[in-house]
Amino acid sequence: MLKYTFLFILFAFGNSTPASAQADRDRVLKLLDLVEFTDSLADVQSGVIDMVRNGQIEAGSDYALRWEAAAQSHFDQTVILDATVEQLGMAVTNAELDALIAIYSTEFAIRISKLELQVQLETKTEQRLAEGAEIAKSLGQSNPARLESYMRMLDIIGAVDAGVSTIMNMQHSFLTGASASGLTDIPLSQEQILAFIGAQTEEIRALVSDHVIATTAFTYRSLSDRDMVAYVDLLSTPDVVRFYTLLNRISGEIMADEFGRFAVAIGEQPAQQEL
Repeated sequence: MLKYTFLFILFAFGNSTPASAQADRDRVLKLLDLVEFTDSLADVQSGVIDMVRNGQIEAGSDYALRWEAAAQSHFDQTVILDATVEQLGMAVTNAELDALIAIYSTEFAIRISKLELQVQLETKTEQRLAEGAEIAKSLGQSNPARLESYMRMLDIIGAVDAGVSTIMNMQHSFLTGASASGLTDIPLSQEQILAFIGAQTEEIRALVSDHVIATTAFTYRSLSDRDMVAYVDLLSTPDVVRFYTLLNRISGEIMADEFGRFAVAIGEQPAQQEL
């Protein structure tokens, strides 16, 4: 799903104050089910393992083998979901949840959420990026209004800023854990880690921007122009904006923490026989 891919694009109810008590867990779970967040977690662990299989990490190396072994015990769907439900439940009220459940229980919202999940689970990232980039390029000439709808949606949900923040936070947690567990050539100070990540900010922003535009164009390619405008209008309502802002922040923090623990676990894996 566009909103919950590894670039985990994250999205806030007007100016209401944080909830003072835990919201009902069943309500939170129902909302997350409606927006297909729960099902979207199914391929998180495999996505981390696939970083070896798709060439981002040298396959067969000691590091890759330790990476795959450590990933088997991290990024568990149930653990991530439970943490999300707990934190989201402390940030919203039951009344806010009921309002969102009403919005996302409509036939239109359900149809869109199922489309987003279907695209995520049934297509490869490489396909979404390659074909989506071509679609976006074509729309610039054939249907600029449609492309503008995509850009408006990405602006409303803060997709690029959220994606950059999430990736940088995950990098920080991973490098901190990797340094602590001896995976780096020399121990890295926080100043060195922050400088390394900061130097990549603009490159990361450009990559995230290209990614979300292409993924958006691919994901919603089958929607009519009218449906696309209606969906952007739904996303721009204050309740929905606040919800996704909270969900994206919470998801990003949980994934950053998980990557930190994952890095430590890689360092704790016994040396592997390289293939």
